[in-house]
Amino acid sequence: MPGTFDTRLQVNKVIQGYTEATVNLGVVNTGVTLTQNYGTVIYAQLTSATVTVFTMPPAVLGKRFTLILTQANTGSATAGTATFTNVRWPNSPGLYNVSTLQLSRDILSFISDGVNWYGIYSVNYSYGVADKAIFGYGAPSGVSNLTNLVSNTGVVATDVTGVGTARQYLAAAGYGVDKAIFGYGFIGGTPYSMTNLVSNTGVVSTDVHWSGYC
Repeated sequence: MPGTFDTRLQVNKVIQGYTEATVNLGVVNTGVTLTQNYGTVIYAQLTSATVTVFTMPPAVLGKRFTLILTQANTGSATAGTATFTNVRWPNSPGLYNVSTLQLSRDILSFISDGVNWYGIYSVNYSYGVADKAIFGYGAPSGVSNLTNLVSNTGVVATDVTGVGTARQYLAAAGYGVDKAIFGYGFIGGTPYSMTNLVSNTGVVSTDVHWSGYC
């Protein structure tokens, strides 16, 4: 009939090209209440060395949403952590452990049965930390142990007072996604077996000596 609208459930319909509404909570601190009022894809970033308690929305049958959670812009030693109220994880009573790498991103999906929320997750996306470099050591006028950090835009920083034995002709490599190591080298014509670890903030550690020469 003209002027009427059929509100009955439509089945076997195909929906193409839809976009879910999103909301960005920014950097969160000790507690935040999640809501679907503004979107079903929610972004948040943790705070360094802080436990954030996420309070879930009321458990309504059939409700679902996605949380994209980014780690703090600090090293793993001071990473933020997260807990959730009223969520059951896989392998009950399994728990979700947030990725700790700097700026790593976890994707968490939730669905409700009307009583509880059930969560599944994929972790360690977008290693935002692997975007810087370091120069170190050499022989500008005699052997040196100075270092220079390089930003993610290619800007070389001023000299950093050296750590470790000054030497030249070293090798260097990255490891573990966000760290590096200097190794070996020569003082005069003598080869040396020593290494220096580099943290994910560019701090060079003291010498680690290996027995014998190279």
